[in-house]
Amino acid sequence: MAGEINLFRKRFFGGFNEKDVVDHITKLTKDRNFFRTENEALQDQMQKLSDEVAPLRDASAQAEAEVQRLSDEAAALQDAWEQAEAETQRLSGEAATLQHAREQAEAEVQRLSGEAASVQYARERAEAEVKRLSGEVAALKYAYEQADVEVKRLTDGISALRHAHEQSEKALPSIIKEVDAQLDKLKALLNHEASAPVADASVQFEIKPSDDAYHEEKFNADKSTNAWWSV
Repeated sequence: MAGEINLFRKRFFGGFNEKDVVDHITKLTKDRNFFRTENEALQDQMQKLSDEVAPLRDASAQAEAEVQRLSDEAAALQDAWEQAEAETQRLSGEAATLQHAREQAEAEVQRLSGEAASVQYARERAEAEVKRLSGEVAALKYAYEQADVEVKRLTDGISALRHAHEQSEKALPSIIKEVDAQLDKLKALLNHEASAPVADASVQFEIKPSDDAYHEEKFNADKSTNAWWSV
């Protein structure tokens, strides 16, 4: 077996130095192992860097969005600044107008100050007039209250008269009926006396309403009416 390997080496390497070839192969093997180890380390480092880049990429996107937002705000602030400058110029013009108006107002205040004494006098007279009118109003209020009492008294009297009138109207049919009945009795009596030879002196006739309730109501109504008219 060893002879076959030596024969293979001779045929494969030909005229090369076997030791140099073996050393070269050994070196290549070491280099391959080294590069493999280095490659694995680089792969691990690349994975770590990739893991670190992902948050940085997200942060970059957020930063870009924030930059865009700040740019928009800066543009809006620039517009607001320009508007504020224009408003400042407008207010400066209004300030001059207000200053002129203030000077005129001060002159008017001085003029009105001279009229203050006249206004005070007019105010005192107005207060005196208000006091006088307040007294008259109090007197009118008292007269109104008295008139209200009188109106109530008259209203009560009218109500009593109306009630008496209503009671009289209610009792009138029964009175008329009673009178008619008495008249019929009187006619019958007269006819009887005319046909009889001698009148019965013991027969007496009296027209008298039989409605006692009517008399009671009429008495009460008359009493209320007399009491009202006597006030």
